[in-house]
Amino acid sequence: MDNANLGYEDLDNRKRMSLADFNRRFTLTSNAVFAEAYLNVTESVNVSLGLRADQFDGDCQRLGAETAEAPCEELESVSNVSPKASIHYNIIDSIQLRANYSEGFALASSFAKFASGAQDLEVNEIKQYEAGLFFLPSANLEFDVSLYDIQSSNEVNEVTQGEFINFGETTRKGFEASVRWKLSEQFEVKGVFGQSDSEVDSNLNPDLLGTSMECQNKLQR
Repeated sequence: MDNANLGYEDLDNRKRMSLADFNRRFTLTSNAVFAEAYLNVTESVNVSLGLRADQFDGDCQRLGAETAEAPCEELESVSNVSPKASIHYNIIDSIQLRANYSEGFALASSFAKFASGAQDLEVNEIKQYEAGLFFLPSANLEFDVSLYDIQSSNEVNEVTQGEFINFGETTRKGFEASVRWKLSEQFEVKGVFGQSDSEVDSNLNPDLLGTSMECQNKLQR
């Protein structure tokens, strides 16, 4: 019999010939509540204040044999509260200044979240400062410029296999500029330019201290 005619081209009859690297199911459940208030201080000054609360639970289940040695444990409940605040000042109808402050966070990477040696970790804390200018010289033309400073602390690092600590800080600074020109109701031109620089302030690897990486992004359509 010619095996080429058995019709095994699809996935139905395929069998794994060796163990999978990872044979597990990750479950992550999140709940969040967000509240924000807008205040008109004067006719030209607006302030907004916000607060967000997050809560995470999760689990990792091995579905069968695998070659991976990465930990697979239940994720203990993680909670975090993040504030934000912003102020907008309309100098004139066509020029607006703004300043924003916000806090955020990041959980450990996929495998670290489910390691027994990472259950006592704090979240990776992120603080962002931003200042910007919006200029509308006409109904069909607008400009926007923003400067930002993002500070990351309590970064998660693996010390030994399955053991993690909070240690590490990184600063990211940059600016973004955009222009939008509306030629008609159906057609517009938009250009965006951005540049950022990241610098390692604290890390387990001393060779990384002070190192930086510059990035430029351009977009036109």
